[in-house]
Amino acid sequence: MNRTESLILGILREAKDRNHGPLIRTVLHKFVYLADVYSAEETLGQTFTGQRWEFVHFGPFSGAVASAIDHLAASNLLFADTRESANDVEYVLYSPRGSAGESLRAIGLPPGVGLRLDSDLHRY
Repeated sequence: MNRTESLILGILREAKDRNHGPLIRTVLHKFVYLADVYSAEETLGQTFTGQRWEFVHFGPFSGAVASAIDHLAASNLLFADTRESANDVEYVLYSPRGSAGESLRAIGLPPGVGLRLDSDLHRY
């Protein structure tokens, strides 16, 4: 498993463990981006995932992160629950399957980054 996949599972694990529930894809993407930004701030520019980011309609996006989410769901490490909103728009909620995913500290994320992400999960 690569660092991007470990981070995705770690974020979802933290959200689940803190009773924040599953995350939609856009929010999950934003948390992975924040982890990269916070890591870069603590490590003189080195992001955690090493992925390339661009900004599109709903904020930061990385094709590699999107592929990693799809790969984790196809590998049954993520539970992808497709729902439909009141105005007939489909969306997917992601959560870790069973005990998949380690804590953010266990995957090697700098300690300050994990604390900031935890605070952001609680806030948003």
